[in-house]
Amino acid sequence: MNTNTNMNMIRNASLGIAAILLAVALPAFGQPYYVAPAGNDANPGTIGKPFASLQRAQAALRQKRGTVYLREGTYYLPEPLIFTARDSGVKDAPVVFRPYQNEHAVLSGGVKLDNLVWEPWTNGIVQAKVPEDIFRRNIVWREYQPAIMSAPPWGQELDYNLVHQQAATNAPATRLQGQSGRDEHSIVANAQFVDPAQGDYRVKEGSPALSLGFVNFPMDRFGVQKPALRALARTPVLPGPM
Repeated sequence: MNTNTNMNMIRNASLGIAAILLAVALPAFGQPYYVAPAGNDANPGTIGKPFASLQRAQAALRQKRGTVYLREGTYYLPEPLIFTARDSGVKDAPVVFRPYQNEHAVLSGGVKLDNLVWEPWTNGIVQAKVPEDIFRRNIVWREYQPAIMSAPPWGQELDYNLVHQQAATNAPATRLQGQSGRDEHSIVANAQFVDPAQGDYRVKEGSPALSLGFVNFPMDRFGVQKPALRALARTPVLPGPM
């Protein structure tokens, strides 16, 4: 066997080993998924046929871990995107949500007002009918205090809310139900706040609010943030135990 033959055998063997190593290493990067505002949740989630919602991408991640790339645009979240142990990744295949390359993706908790029909009202003011209210998975201190409301049922959805009362024990929120004509699963209970006297209205582990779908959020990341403005802001009267 000549030297050229030996070199070809070594080269081919090296390429074969490299191909095997590449095949073994690829799964460590996880499955890429793509989401775009103009996508469709019936799509496979590829770059050419992206999903439309983060909820659909989350469902796909639960089947196979990977990275979700958000294409340019605004993503409206009509309800909280809740992550549990089912959404955990592993060291070699973490679960990641990130913008695609240098594109700008925005997550919005608002409701997009599309296709509104504007009509004259008075004095040059126009008006339009907007989608009905959604009020769910919130904590309130008392029954609803509406200014002017139509006859019940109210809104598109009012449910899974908690009326906080210190001595209450998970009773149905019958007064809310009577007001709204909805709130079938809402309750009156002790929300079990962490430290309401100091303005910490996160709820403790085991709180009945969590079973309704309430999600804790950092208490120092909303409201006035700029130091110069915080110095001028007045401290509100914080509701304590009731």
